[in-house]
Amino acid sequence: MESFDRILFSSNPKYSFENFVCGESNQLAFDASLAIAHCNDKEMYNPLILFAEKPLGKTHLLHSIGKELLQNDQTKRLGFISGSEFTRLYIDYVLENGDNLFYGYFDSLDVLLFDDINLLDQSNKMSQKYIFTIFNRFSSLKRKRVVITAGQPVLELEKYGFADNLISYLNFGKVVKIQPPSLELRLKFLRKRSEQYGIVLPEEVSVFLANNITSDLRQLEGSIVQMISEALRRKPNISLELAKEIFKEFK
Repeated sequence: MESFDRILFSSNPKYSFENFVCGESNQLAFDASLAIAHCNDKEMYNPLILFAEKPLGKTHLLHSIGKELLQNDQTKRLGFISGSEFTRLYIDYVLENGDNLFYGYFDSLDVLLFDDINLLDQSNKMSQKYIFTIFNRFSSLKRKRVVITAGQPVLELEKYGFADNLISYLNFGKVVKIQPPSLELRLKFLRKRSEQYGIVLPEEVSVFLANNITSDLRQLEGSIVQMISEALRRKPNISLELAKEIFKEFK
């Protein structure tokens, strides 16, 4: 089963509930993820689908769920795989070894964390058949859970070649959309991330960045990294003037 070692969940110290920056736009997704992580049966969505068209923290929450579950019970078996990785795993393993051991491995997991289902190879109908069967197996067993992230609305997946039964399964779950972050949340995010990078970002720099990067938290974090890199290279202090020079495209 060496082929499957790569999908066993491994905790990433960068991602946790503690360093997830919450606001009105993502509070529902945070609460639903926390309920799964704490095994709150009254709020057990199966599957739970976290949806956002931009990088707004879906993968962060997915990792946070896995990290919290393992902290609470180290005997749990968690799988973490993306849509593109699943297609490669199917091609690498099933076509050569058959499907019994393939299904058997996924059956051995307690929780399946499936990132970016929209990246599943839409042209490969067999890989869709296999993931649908795996999802159904999880849903039929009371204590097994599936959490999925998607970069496209579930109902729009049909036009990208997703099978009707897979779309129906996703619609059966609890779909939580992460909304674009407010200015307040973007400023809060910049303060939190700059603190984690060990710097103090001047307020006027934070306002400048937050006003110009409005819908992508990954890009917002990347702007901090760019500021640090340029400040280290050129030795100036991080300032509004430096920010405007680096990000000339921002008016």
